[in-house]
Amino acid sequence: MKLGIILLLAFVATDHVSGETSHRKWLDQLSLAASWEGIAAALKVAVNSPDNNWDSNTGAFKNTAADGSIFPEDENSMALYFDGNIVPYVESYEVKGHLAIRETQRALDLMRLSWGWYLNNPYVTESTIIEGYYEDGSFKYANDGYDNVGSYPSHSHGWSSGPMDALISYVVGLRPTAPGGAQWALEPQFGDLKWAEGFTTPLGKYSARWALNTSSYTLEYDVPANSHGILMLPPQSKQPKVFWNGKPDTQISFKNSTGLTEVSVSGGKHRLSVVRSPAIKTLLVSVFIYALTFQYCRIRFWRDPHSAFFDISNVYDWQYSLTREHEAHHFISHHKTIEQSGESNRPQSKEILKSSDEPLVCAAFVTVKRDLDDYFEGSIGSMLEGLDSRERHALYLKVIFANTNPKKHPSWGQPWLDEVIDSVATYDVPESTFKELERLEAEEDFRAKGVFDYVNALNRCMETSAPFIGIFEDDVLFAEGWFARTLNGLMTLDDTLEFRGRNESDDIASVVPTPPWLYLRLFYTETFLQWSEDDFAYRNMNMIFVLVMGIGLTISMLTRKIFPQSRSTLTYSTITVLCLVTIPAFTGLYFMIGKYSVHPLRDVVSMDSNGCCSQALVFPRQHVPSLTQYLEQEHSGQTDLMIEDFAKKAELRRFALAPPQLQHIGLRSSRKMAEIDVQSTWAFWFEANDAQKLKAEHERILEEEKMVHLLEDFE
Repeated sequence: MKLGIILLLAFVATDHVSGETSHRKWLDQLSLAASWEGIAAALKVAVNSPDNNWDSNTGAFKNTAADGSIFPEDENSMALYFDGNIVPYVESYEVKGHLAIRETQRALDLMRLSWGWYLNNPYVTESTIIEGYYEDGSFKYANDGYDNVGSYPSHSHGWSSGPMDALISYVVGLRPTAPGGAQWALEPQFGDLKWAEGFTTPLGKYSARWALNTSSYTLEYDVPANSHGILMLPPQSKQPKVFWNGKPDTQISFKNSTGLTEVSVSGGKHRLSVVRSPAIKTLLVSVFIYALTFQYCRIRFWRDPHSAFFDISNVYDWQYSLTREHEAHHFISHHKTIEQSGESNRPQSKEILKSSDEPLVCAAFVTVKRDLDDYFEGSIGSMLEGLDSRERHALYLKVIFANTNPKKHPSWGQPWLDEVIDSVATYDVPESTFKELERLEAEEDFRAKGVFDYVNALNRCMETSAPFIGIFEDDVLFAEGWFARTLNGLMTLDDTLEFRGRNESDDIASVVPTPPWLYLRLFYTETFLQWSEDDFAYRNMNMIFVLVMGIGLTISMLTRKIFPQSRSTLTYSTITVLCLVTIPAFTGLYFMIGKYSVHPLRDVVSMDSNGCCSQALVFPRQHVPSLTQYLEQEHSGQTDLMIEDFAKKAELRRFALAPPQLQHIGLRSSRKMAEIDVQSTWAFWFEANDAQKLKAEHERILEEEKMVHLLEDFE
């Protein structure tokens, strides 16, 4: 038998049974009421049996007992609603089915879809009665089948009045539960509505009204004073404040997840107010998230010298530098051992550890004896440790001992120098110049002597054919893979580098265009990378705060409009907290973190300003003659500042390779600088490097096609 017929029989029976039962009980005919209840129970068991129409796998009634492929929507909706209800047959079953299981929004959406559209339709009577529409959707006078009477036939039947009863009984939620209205129930359902009001008068004046706003709702009812009722209130995620007739009430305790809160009340006219505080919750959640974020920032950004979370107590501790120092000294010790054991005569050792005749980069170290710590071996070892044979062949390493008496230097004359360094030199100048250098050294005039030594190093590298010249100080530690990343950076700035062959020409400058940049910086310090007036966000900080608050307000208001169901949580007070507290707090945190931490530099970046210092600069050889001429003319000064002045006058760009490829470890300056100035010359994030990741990155770069092509002549 089809489900519709079964449900019809079940409905007629249960409708009649339930009605008879209720009326018999009200008339004190309890035996007859019990008989009808038994019939109803037996029929309910039969309808719900899997042997008939119930499909337990799907959780719905199938169309027939034999056919399990069809699950009709209307009959299943009636099944939700029929359980013990007395209603007219063929009503708005689906609407009431949704409401019976408290799917309020689905019911309201269905009402709007099925009834709401024709309230203001110009082709109808602007009422809730459908007139003049044919089943094909067309609108015309109904002549055929109506004896050609040119009038509107009514297609409105009892089912169309269902929403009215549903809105009163479920949405407003007021319905009598006993004869004469002596007892009643008030169970509102909100959905996306802001208010609802209705009344029934068969047994007297029974009216109820509720209104929902952003952070609370009120429920009012007016019933006979000698009646009693039950309020069935929706669950609350947190116990709200409750007011009964304007006075605080502490007796009502809400369920916090599912289920209704039932409250017995007396008749008369009363008002219940339930006040929620999403704004306070929003504030507390914002404070909690901000506290977690703040703590994360303390852990993550303590190395940034311009961050509010900067921690100077540990920022100068060696971490990755310890690893590189150990690897560097192991490299030097290994070659000291080779030299002492006499194995240095092996041809293969010399071949691997020395440059080719036509290198890509000439690297010059200027080293002097220091009063206490000596960093020279660590600098050389970390530069060479980890280079593969191709990289080493492409690098010409020159060391210049810049003491007028080089024997003062602890590394002068040591055999391992010839093992790993391509050229070791000291001053080779006229006697008059040498005496001037002795005077500068004795008087500790490091400004003049430093300029001379820098020019001397540039000129020594110009004696090679290398297209790029790097000048390095002797108190640094290089990161693993520094040379491969440097070559990558040079290829970024000079797109002809990858395609240069070593046999093209001896005069490199004659075949390569003069680059519009002066140097590629391999070291810089975050000390000079801070928020400044050059940054749009910092310069217009007030505007940024207003802008993000405005964006937050706009998004919140649009969300309320597009998604009405969000209004119960996205209240005006909540929006106030978000826009005046949460958003400004996190915007401020953005600036507190520090510019370099928020916008870290990567790869080749422009650094026409804020670059410091002269620990590691790589120049294209085309600009070296004019640079040395300028330095010789100026004669004395801070070398790095003089180089910057030359670049500005020559209108040449300056670039840096980020992150820094080496660390400045000389906390005691060879130029007698104050300790605070030396500490500021520190790559703060260098110590956070991961040795294994850098090694893997180094190997990956060497396998890239353009790098393989560049180094193929250095196999």
